[in-house]
Parts: sequence; structure tokens; C-alpha cells
Amino acid sequence: MTDPIIRVGDAAKKILQEDAVRQAFDDLKSGLVQQWISGKSPDERESCWNAYHAVVNLQNELNAQVQRSIRRKKQTSKGDE
Repeated sequence: MTDPIIRVGDAAKKILQEDAVRQAFDDLKSGLVQQWISGKSPDERESCWNAYHAVVNLQNELNAQVQRSIRRKKQTSKGDE
């Protein structure tokens, strides 16, 4: 049975390597910046700001999952030596 940390990290890596996913993140962030710039009210701009950071936080969490997986693989391989 595969370690869940490794399994999740490997799945996150596959997601992040997909061109369509990378493009979607970039498009989302660019669109939210443009909406923020053209926002007519503070509430509108704050909503865009929060959405932008939600997208960034999702990317960061996926990257963190990948890093945890890498660390776990190193720990596991050291234990096998």
C-alpha cells in the first residue's frame, strides 16, 4: 500500500504539470487582477483580491503536497539503505 503522503503528492504533481491546469491558473489570476483594476467599489476590489489569493493559496497547497511527498520519499529511501 502506498504512503498517502506520497500518493497525494504524486497526484498534485501530475495536476501541476498539466498545461491546461497551468494555463487555467494563469488565466484566473490575470482575469482577477484585471477585475480588481476595473473594480468600481471597494467591495468589488476586495472580492477580487480574496479570490486571487484563494487561487494562489490553492497553487501553494498543491506545491506543498509535492514537497511533502519528495521529503517522504527521501526518508523512505534512507530507511531502506
